[in-house]
Amino acid sequence: MLKSQKSGLMKRVKAKGGKPRMERALRAEVHTEEYTVLGAIRTRHERLKDVLENWFHPFLPLEEAVVLHRDPSGKATREEVRSVMVRLEEIVIALPYEDIPTGDRSHHPKFVPKYPVLALIQMGQMEIEGKIFIRQEEEAEFGIISSPEPFIAVTEAKVSYPHDEHIPPFTSQVVLVNRDRIQLIRRI
Repeated sequence: MLKSQKSGLMKRVKAKGGKPRMERALRAEVHTEEYTVLGAIRTRHERLKDVLENWFHPFLPLEEAVVLHRDPSGKATREEVRSVMVRLEEIVIALPYEDIPTGDRSHHPKFVPKYPVLALIQMGQMEIEGKIFIRQEEEAEFGIISSPEPFIAVTEAKVSYPHDEHIPPFTSQVVLVNRDRIQLIRRI
């Protein structure tokens, strides 16, 4: 195994076609309705969005995790665990813990040019404001609803809980939002 300061643990994995690919520990923060989990996901993907959209199992394993749980009074409990499994469909939002530049993806065969639209997304008590990306030829609302991707990337995101004073707002370069958890979405 190799230890890389920027990208965590890495090891070579033989991929189809015989070329070795690097497996790494991608650090992430995953939020469900009840829990926040900070940990590492073993993957060959560079982006958390690719991990979430290509995961084949109903549970996402996180290693060397910290599990935060808030009781009804707002008091947070913290538990450090070696590994934990989070049900993929229960994930409300996910954030990469580290920024990995992916460069120009226009050469990628699945690349479709998209354009930013400012949006406000409401999910239970959570509000997310930021830029979502749509295809130019689509209307914003239709593009958001019609995409087959299970997670929407919101960039320059501000996450807040306007009806819960115990949870402070925070910002993130990117927040991945579970499309099935969205209650309201609109352009701003």
